Amino acid sequence: MDHFIIFLILVIFSFIQSIFVVGLLLFGTPTLLIIGYEYHQVLNILLPASITISFLQLKNSKENISKSKKDFNYYCLPILILFTFITLLFKNFINFKLIISAILILSSLYALNKHKINNLKSILLKHSKIIHAVIGFIHGVSNMGGSFLSIYHTTINNNKYISRKNISYAYLLMGSFQYIILLFISYDELNFIFLYFFLFSILIFYIAQKIFIQVPQKKFSKFISFISLIYGIYIFQTILVN
Repeated sequence: MDHFIIFLILVIFSFIQSIFVVGLLLFGTPTLLIIGYEYHQVLNILLPASITISFLQLKNSKENISKSKKDFNYYCLPILILFTFITLLFKNFINFKLIISAILILSSLYALNKHKINNLKSILLKHSKIIHAVIGFIHGVSNMGGSFLSIYHTTINNNKYISRKNISYAYLLMGSFQYIILLFISYDELNFIFLYFFLFSILIFYIAQKIFIQVPQKKFSKFISFISLIYGIYIFQTILVN
């Protein structure tokens, strides 16, 4: 039964990520934590499929990656690598549910109200280095940098295809480095029974492309924000109950 539930989670959230660029890590991480999986187990289950989908999104996109690629490579990746190491080494002392619920609530509230901030695009571009460093930190300690990646790229890019290209580029590199570090630190603790799912993620990606084409730009980001807010509140409620 556990294997069926995990398989169902992977199918649903892989489908969402194939359409909305984020989703498998953003929603899969808290879901598996709530079910009772440890953080390193969650990464092991989700990352192979996420890496596969991001690779396919990048490969099938003809758009150019924005100039922020340089800031991502220089400021996000080193911070991500450092804090992924630290987080996996000290995973038993970290309350991942609390961190993730806070990130989901804050990022979704910000995303839903970003239209109220004057000159937001110019602000994000001006502070791109700091923002990418923060994204690296958040993703390294929680696997939840996707929400902020989505906010950043859907704000500075008016075209959802360009946004998808940039987010998938970032997700591919972040996920690859995370998985390498995970294998280095926690290999003896991992079960690779779901590694084969990356094959299903390829099929899901190509099925979802027809839907992606039909999704308007505004709904593209608002859908993720609403679901993130609901998820964040629910996770926080489970912490209070326990």
